[in-house]
Formats: sequence, C-alpha cells, structure tokens
Amino acid sequence: MGKELGKIIRYFFSHDVSDGLRERVYKRITMPGETDAVTDEMRKIWDDQNNALMDDDSVEEAYSDLSVRLGLDDGKKKTFNIKKILRIAAIWIIPLLVLGLSINEYISYDAQQKLLSEVVMRQRFTAMGEDAIVVLPDGSKVHLNSGSILLYPSRFASKERKVYLSGEAFFEVTKDKTHPFIVNTQYLRMKVLGTKFNVSAYPADKKAQTTLKTGRVEVTVETTNKKYILNPNDQLTYTCGNNSTVLSKVKTAYYTEWSAGSLSINDEPLSTVIEKLERYYNVKIRLTTSRYNNQRIIAHFNKKESLVNVMTIIKALIPGMEYDIQKDKVTIR
Repeated sequence: MGKELGKIIRYFFSHDVSDGLRERVYKRITMPGETDAVTDEMRKIWDDQNNALMDDDSVEEAYSDLSVRLGLDDGKKKTFNIKKILRIAAIWIIPLLVLGLSINEYISYDAQQKLLSEVVMRQRFTAMGEDAIVVLPDGSKVHLNSGSILLYPSRFASKERKVYLSGEAFFEVTKDKTHPFIVNTQYLRMKVLGTKFNVSAYPADKKAQTTLKTGRVEVTVETTNKKYILNPNDQLTYTCGNNSTVLSKVKTAYYTEWSAGSLSINDEPLSTVIEKLERYYNVKIRLTTSRYNNQRIIAHFNKKESLVNVMTIIKALIPGMEYDIQKDKVTIR
C-alpha cells in the first residue's frame, strides 16, 4: 500500500466525511490485495490511541466512537462481541465491507426492532498461519482456515440459520429440517439442512469454490442467480474473471485435509501453491521468474511439516528451481 492510501485511511478515521466519500473509501480499502496493508494501517491507528491496553469498558467506549466515525451508529444500541478481534484493530469492519452486508440483511424487517436488542452479532478472525474451530449456537462446527473471518449471530432467531464467510472454512452442520443453514460469501451462497462441506472464498482469489463431503448442498451463484445441487464428492468452482461455473467430481480429501492440519496440493499451478503456503506458514513468497508459470504440482504434506521441508520437496518437483528463506520471507528464482 502506498503512502497515499495510508493518508486516506488516517484522514477517514479522524474527520467527519460525507456519505459519498465514505462509500468511496469503503470500496478502496476492500479491494483485492489491500486487506493486509489496510489492516496494518488500522493497527497503527489503534496503537497510536493506546487502545490495545484498554479494559472492557474502555474498549466498548472506543468501539462506540469508531462506529460513529464509520457511520454505523444510528442511535440504537447494538451489541457486538469484540474481545476476539483486539489483536487486529478494526478488523470487524472487513466482513461487512467485503461482502457488502449489514445487520438488516440478517434480520427481517418486521422483527428487526425486537431482534436487534436480543441478537449479538459475533465474529471470529484467524490471522495468517492460524486456524480455529467455532461452535455455533445450534451446535454446528466451523473450522476456519488461515486469514478467514466468520460472522454469525449469538442465536439463530429467524427461519434460516445465516452466517457470513470471507476466506475458507470446513462446515459440519447440525441437521434441522425446519431451519435451513445458509453460508453467504462474496460470490456463492450455500443452503443446507445438515451436512459436511468445504468453502473457499478468499476476497483476493480469482475463484470461489465449494466441495461437498456428505449430504446435499444447494449452491447459488450470486452474479447469475443460477442454482446448482451438489452431491457427495461434487465440487463447484466459480471464476469471477470470466463469470464461469464448473461442476466436477473430485477426491474430497484433497480439499478438506487442511482441517486436520495437513496440506494437500492437487495438480495446482505454482501461483496457487504460493498463496496456500503464505496462508499456512504466515510468510511472504516472492517469485522472481516467469519460468515456472505453467508448472503444476501434486503433493501432500503432513501436519506441522516445516517450511524448509516443504520448499525442499517443491524444489525437487521443479527442476532448476532455487529458493532462499530469510525469516518470514521466501524468494523463488
């Protein structure tokens, strides 16, 4: 991120701005490739204000002030669980902005006033190199992969059990025929009654993907509003660049083993492998040559395999490739 965007963010958080300017800033800071840089800038703002060491009451006060600055405070009391997100300042805004969501989309209009005072919107964020398991109010389990955000209510108060995902997660949904479980992402919406499936929908990726392990899933592609029914071992891949959707049969384990700590690479281009390694090991990888653009890799790495071992294996799979590891930076040449 250049100095220009940093100045914009700092001005945005210290001045009253018009609705039009606020919308433009929202769009700018959620562009693919900017999330890490924006988060760093927000962390600086947080640290500058000495908020990192606040007690709970002070944090709530700071949150209220931040809500006003962002234009999210309409005078009605809204309660959020933010204890989990103090490590990264203001990260709670990301799922709302990236997915273009608001609490009003979760709660029906007729019941909105009543439920706003009862439902607490919560979220769980996992940094690069981390993963986490979230147990939802209905007992469903969500295993979040690195660099992901899950937004969910403290209780499911409507006919549908809606959650919002930015990143990757493996869902084990508790069966409830009368209350469908809905997973919303930027490009795909999954509807199930009770099943196990994986969803990969990182904002910076060029594609979104859902892979079904057990049960049945209805997937809606948001851009076309087309619906697809997935059965076990089915995988739907949506590519945003050309607005294409592909339904195929796959070996589900390749796409779900990450939830057990393993890392599987199934005939994927080096560029995709680099993205996975950056998330898995919390490193930055720089490719200095275009020689390997068409190189595809098939590999399986065990739980907690060291980065050195992984890079050694990849080097053996790609003749002529060399690499250097300097702390959290890897250079491939």
